Amino acid sequence: MVFSNFFDSVASRETASGNSEDATRSPANDDANQKSSSRKKKKKKKNGPESKTEDPDASAKKTFQSPVKDQQSAAHKNGNDGKQDRKRRRHNSDQRGDNRKFQRRSRPSPEALELSRQLMDLSRRKKMIEALDLYWNETNNHLRDAHHACIVVDCCARCGDISKGRAVLEAIPPDHVTIELQTALIKGYAHCGDMHNAMRVFRDLFSKHKQGQWKDMQVEQRPNVRTLNTLLRGCLWTAANVSHEDEAGANDVAGGVVSSEEAWSLYIQYSADHAPPDTSSYEAAVTLLCQAFRFSEALARIEQFQQQFNIRIKGKASIKAGDADHSVLETLGSVYLSLARAYAMRGDYDELWQAAQRSLRAIESSRKLLSEMSAQGNEAEDSSKKKQDFTRGGKRGWKKDSAERQTEQRNASNVTYRHHRLNEMEAEVKAFIKMRAERGDTNNNPKNDPNEAICNLITSRLFYFGGGGSTELSEQRSVLKKKKERMKSTPEALFLPKWQSFGLAEFSSTTATATHKEKNAVPPKKDVQSHNQWFNSDGQLQTSAIFGDGPARPIDLELGSGFGDWIVRQSDSHGERNHIAVELRADRVYQIFSRVVLNGKRPLQNVCIVGAEAGSFLEDRVLQGSISNIFVNFPEPPTQTYGDDRVELDKVESGELEPAHMLSCATLKAAFYCLRPGGRIIVVTDNRWYAKLVCVTLVRLSRQVKSIRAANSLEMPGFREIENFRNGIKMYEGQPNQEIGHAEESSTNQGGSYFDRLWRTGTSNFAHRTKRFVVVVKRKD
Repeated sequence: MVFSNFFDSVASRETASGNSEDATRSPANDDANQKSSSRKKKKKKKNGPESKTEDPDASAKKTFQSPVKDQQSAAHKNGNDGKQDRKRRRHNSDQRGDNRKFQRRSRPSPEALELSRQLMDLSRRKKMIEALDLYWNETNNHLRDAHHACIVVDCCARCGDISKGRAVLEAIPPDHVTIELQTALIKGYAHCGDMHNAMRVFRDLFSKHKQGQWKDMQVEQRPNVRTLNTLLRGCLWTAANVSHEDEAGANDVAGGVVSSEEAWSLYIQYSADHAPPDTSSYEAAVTLLCQAFRFSEALARIEQFQQQFNIRIKGKASIKAGDADHSVLETLGSVYLSLARAYAMRGDYDELWQAAQRSLRAIESSRKLLSEMSAQGNEAEDSSKKKQDFTRGGKRGWKKDSAERQTEQRNASNVTYRHHRLNEMEAEVKAFIKMRAERGDTNNNPKNDPNEAICNLITSRLFYFGGGGSTELSEQRSVLKKKKERMKSTPEALFLPKWQSFGLAEFSSTTATATHKEKNAVPPKKDVQSHNQWFNSDGQLQTSAIFGDGPARPIDLELGSGFGDWIVRQSDSHGERNHIAVELRADRVYQIFSRVVLNGKRPLQNVCIVGAEAGSFLEDRVLQGSISNIFVNFPEPPTQTYGDDRVELDKVESGELEPAHMLSCATLKAAFYCLRPGGRIIVVTDNRWYAKLVCVTLVRLSRQVKSIRAANSLEMPGFREIENFRNGIKMYEGQPNQEIGHAEESSTNQGGSYFDRLWRTGTSNFAHRTKRFVVVVKRKD
């Protein structure tokens, strides 16, 4: 799924076109706080210095700079000038139609801006330790404010160690904690797959409303639509699961559709105090409802979306969108695509047809508006360029300012990406229509019960152990370890994600009522007990039971399967082998599962889909020496340019702290022990810098595991050796082929993955359009 950037105001983020520009800083000021400050000063004068008491939060307040109080103090010092300034700002606020009681502060000092820039750069490069050192440095005590704290919390979230981000937030006086900080904390928990704590923060924000505290809170401290979207995004990443905390009951359920519906209810309940849900909110909520096969609720949510954005649909697919822009229509196409996918999996082909037609019509309308907007932008750019040629001399007469050029590049990249996404959506809808034609006659056979078929596939071919937003090194591993122990004592923990988030409850014959929609509902014991057959006594997957063909059949595994394009094609081409797809994000797990179920005339029978963090899954859930090949296709780098600095690579190779990414030394070590003798790890990437990082990580691992052997040139026909590392580790260049175990590619689908097709559009500045870099290592016989 694709969502707008929820954090463009607090930290720079890497986008498809590179790095986003620095965020704008705008802490708030409140006239009510100014009056309160004035009263406190008068009271101090009256009581005298001897009445001064020690403030328990003094140490925190000494090292935390309040942008609000700075401006209050300046206003009081200026006397009438301060009053005139407040009058002027109130007037400007009224002109904007803004009824809030606070005003945005003036531009921060150059020193504060420079600190923001440095922290953002470290966050972008995932340098958490350096960012924390800079933030806590004593020389910044007079500069540090809520904005700087928000950047650091967001950095900790991106690096998967939200405990350090939480420590930053806890050191801030409560009256200085902004909603941006709270939202960054929710994001951190979501990245780590800890939706229980994410929901605790979210609920606490709304509990203050119930207690009547919102009227005394600045708007900056109230939850907004970005807060909701951040929580919903976490629900997409992590399916419903039981709490891993020892003191919590087994029925404490969070994540997936369970938390998304609770969060939606809370937000709508107090909608009069903040902006309504936006397009991203609706897209996430409908996706989760369709993923759980809760059709009536999904249809009601789509109806709410259409009413809010003034969209009318007449007949089967006649759309009247009024003044809706391309993003609204793109969302409309996406929600009907989610609905069509769910209908297809349930075997309801009549409803599938209508949802598919509405999705196609919305995609077509969105593409038309996007093209018109792009054409208008090009005309405006040409006009501006001609004007500048006459008004500017020197280099500026022919070269644009850097900021202008970056803005144009981002806009162009966004348009390219939006077209790519619309094309991907359209292709999937058409695939559903084709599948409907192929399976229509079969589905009409009374002996074929599609509900029973989907139940069997969810039960035996889909397993979920944990999720999150990104693979990290510290916090997430500890959370998953706790969850594993929790699962041993509560057998329903392994079954609950299937039952709640992946829709098994909607098809189960033991679900007589809708009690599963209650927040802490657990699956029936009968279903839980039957689920235990897929695991051995150590909690590892029993592949012989899953695939039903004995242990002799070779098993290939893909880490980070994304949307499932590659693993589905691979499984279809190699029916003589079994395949396991491993993906962290729950929404992508569902995407892969749907592709397996809806492939051609019948579901693929030689694929098992797993939702888990790669390293933990390999360590805890896979029998050692059982895998023939482990494929990793286009893994996400820690940053797009990590590896261009040789010093950083030398640190990784020597055993120092690694950046946060999936193919860490610990994960590769676990993967290596899962291989059979002669088994291979095959990594394909379009980022040469990242390929270097993988190579030096393997060099580091080869000092710990002596049975690693790099593939030589004779074993790599069709590839060119381009770089040689220590201990014989080599990097090759060439297109993936059958020699390294990849299914044969068609000329129109070279690369075969969503992101591969995306980079071929030229959206990324760092991924090569056609070049592919390959690293292969083997386990010695």
